[in-house]
Amino acid sequence: MARVAAGTPLEVLRKAAHEAGWELPLESPDVAATVGGTLASAAVGPRLQCFGPPRDHILGLRVALAGGERARCGGRVVKNVTGYDLIKLHAGGFGTLGVLEEAWLRLRPRPEERRVLHAWLPEGQAGLERAAAAAGQPAARAAVVVDPALARQVDDAGPRYGRALLAVELGGAPELVRDGAASLTDLEPEEADAELLDRIAALQRQPDAHSGLRFRVVVRPARIGVAAERLARAGASLLVWPGAGFLYAGFPLYEGADELAVDGAWRAARATAREGGGGFLLEAAPPWAKAARDVFGDPPEALPLMRTLKQRFDPSGVLNPGRFVGRI
Repeated sequence: MARVAAGTPLEVLRKAAHEAGWELPLESPDVAATVGGTLASAAVGPRLQCFGPPRDHILGLRVALAGGERARCGGRVVKNVTGYDLIKLHAGGFGTLGVLEEAWLRLRPRPEERRVLHAWLPEGQAGLERAAAAAGQPAARAAVVVDPALARQVDDAGPRYGRALLAVELGGAPELVRDGAASLTDLEPEEADAELLDRIAALQRQPDAHSGLRFRVVVRPARIGVAAERLARAGASLLVWPGAGFLYAGFPLYEGADELAVDGAWRAARATAREGGGGFLLEAAPPWAKAARDVFGDPPEALPLMRTLKQRFDPSGVLNPGRFVGRI
């Protein structure tokens, strides 16, 4: 367990945990991310299928409320919740119900062995099916598919014959890692440097808010292939996590692009999410492209309840007003 101030840089805490023989199960695509920012935004990285969402690793929080009062939720041990689990309100709440000041986090033992491999996938659905199989084997901590348009940004060799890149991190007991690597032999994998997943995580931030649109689309893992195909047909560059059902879809906005271009990308993301039984959100866009849209996608059924909670915790609307679902 680690008790840490919310403003602590994530990488500082990660290094301290590593030196003590532990692993911090939090990730963010932002290299300058803090603990508080990562928890408040529920940021995730390539190891989501291994780590799970940030809220799963929070034992307790200290929060400053809208009126200046300080509150504690959770505690220092796993079985610490009696009554309402307020941690889940603040984790991913974007600071709309309170400002995170301090957190008690659950750490994980470091894996005995860790290997990062990369390989080039067959084209089309066969490639995504093979990636899903790689993500499902016991030693897989991360499995990410990078489409050919993005692969050259993370691999010096560049895309091979226009095929997508699969990056896999294996971890655990040495025999488990060995078996995991053996299960990939048909793809002729190669050893990759330890920073490959960090470079892939950086792709989660592309396109940036000035050059295009970036959607995060979540579907059932069994629908990941269909979802990727639909988004690719709509013109998106893709980063796919088959084990978690996540797709990052980037749509460039060329000079002269207007609302019609944004509408087309929005419709593709919405239709893909609905077909896949999930949801979507617009993570980056120029101000003009998101001014009239709720970037969190379609309003959830629980929106009335969320508005009630906002009124209860922040009746004056001083905490990040308009920055969450339904502009609450």
